[in-house]
Amino acid sequence: MRGARLKDVARLSAGGTPRVDNPGFWTEDEDGVPWVTIGDMSSTRIVYTTSRRVSEAGIASLGLTPAPSGTILYSMYASVGLVARLGTSAIWNQAILGITPRLGVCARYLAYALDALRPTLGKYLRSNTQNNLNADVVGNLALNVPDEDEQRSIAEFLDAETARVDALVGLRTRQERLLTERLTTTENFELNLGQEMDWASRPLSRLCDPTRPIQYGIVLPGPDVDDGVLLVKGGDVKPGRLVPALLSRTSRDIESGYARSRLQKRDLVFAIRGGVGEVELVPESLIGANITQDVARIAPLPDVDELWLLHALRSTHVQSQAASMVTGATIKGINIGDLRRLAIRVPPPDMQRGIGHELGARSAAYARLSQAIHRQIALLRERRQALITAAVSGGVDVGG
Repeated sequence: MRGARLKDVARLSAGGTPRVDNPGFWTEDEDGVPWVTIGDMSSTRIVYTTSRRVSEAGIASLGLTPAPSGTILYSMYASVGLVARLGTSAIWNQAILGITPRLGVCARYLAYALDALRPTLGKYLRSNTQNNLNADVVGNLALNVPDEDEQRSIAEFLDAETARVDALVGLRTRQERLLTERLTTTENFELNLGQEMDWASRPLSRLCDPTRPIQYGIVLPGPDVDDGVLLVKGGDVKPGRLVPALLSRTSRDIESGYARSRLQKRDLVFAIRGGVGEVELVPESLIGANITQDVARIAPLPDVDELWLLHALRSTHVQSQAASMVTGATIKGINIGDLRRLAIRVPPPDMQRGIGHELGARSAAYARLSQAIHRQIALLRERRQALITAAVSGGVDVGG
């Protein structure tokens, strides 16, 4: 096994993007040429289809020639080190480098050799706003290159072993999706009993404490302050995220002007921008914290069960209403007035408590199962990476 730089064993090809303001450079016709972005290659090992296609005029404007099926693609921006191969003739954008093996180099092996380097790429990254590599750095990456027969043996071994790991990941991913679907079905059944039992439909605002109406928070929270007040942003409203260690803090001077949006026990937070519709119950560790303008605080009336209201707001019936109220082109959101008008079927207080307790218990159980599945998927992916690294470096007897 010999060492070599990537540029010594392969030809590297840059990509490009036709002018987006010229409609003649783009096409939706099937005879257009696929144009690959990192998004197109991020969830597949072989790229057959792309979200956009380029016309012949668009290709000519770049001076590029579509590469053949089998060409290796390597991402250099943001999600660096992703490796895929073309399953069709295509071109790609400037965030991707095309790699064509030279004579005596197996394309499948070379793709795995590049995969094996991904954990070590941190030392090469250059960043202004995001992590980047450039073609010169990629071209000088050092690879192990055995003779061609051994390359094929390693590639065949890894094809079989990674396919088994990928199949297991797929099964675990499907299992998690089915868990989510089952929980949603259960929630919708419990919460939609009102259709048969004639529960009155009331706007969300009438379920809230009138002394603490639905309210967004701090408009300009300023920089993060170590000893400041905990702050919940739109992107923080999601499972497992509402813990002090993961949140930003704003200065006490800024926060003092927004006492009306401070969080109390039994409150809920609803993302009105950045994951619109996500809703969580405020944990005790965040009592006294505040929110930004991307979050709405919802304070239930004393006779409204907060766990029931949490699941009611997550229900398909309410989420579809919220989705229809979203406005904005680049920054999408729902305004407070529309949020207050969300219509919710309201059972009697004793039924609320029963439904809230039942769905709370089910959600907790499903969350534990989901966390276990995530851990298994992470371990499988670690196993996959370790297999590739060991096989390419000669640490595995692929013949056995």
